[in-house]
Amino acid sequence: MSTSTLSQFQRGAIASLLRQGKSQAAIAQDLGVAKSTISYELQRVQPYDPELAQADADRKRRHCGRKSILTPQRKQLVEHHLRLTWSSDYI
Repeated sequence: MSTSTLSQFQRGAIASLLRQGKSQAAIAQDLGVAKSTISYELQRVQPYDPELAQADADRKRRHCGRKSILTPQRKQLVEHHLRLTWSSDYI
């Protein structure tokens, strides 16, 4: 089983397999992913639409991760102190 995220092609395959009446377990086996991945994916948008699911995944990926505390003012202050040859530890 893969630990990577689903591709747009895989999302299209999920929609196709759902129309064929396949179960979540069968879809997971066909795509080589965990059943929980399919379950989560089907909860992403109701009723399932691969294009909307891809858009939702892209939006969530853009907003994930640690938020930067480096504001424009702080950046300017750090750059100024580096120009004054302050060490990064001291800044």
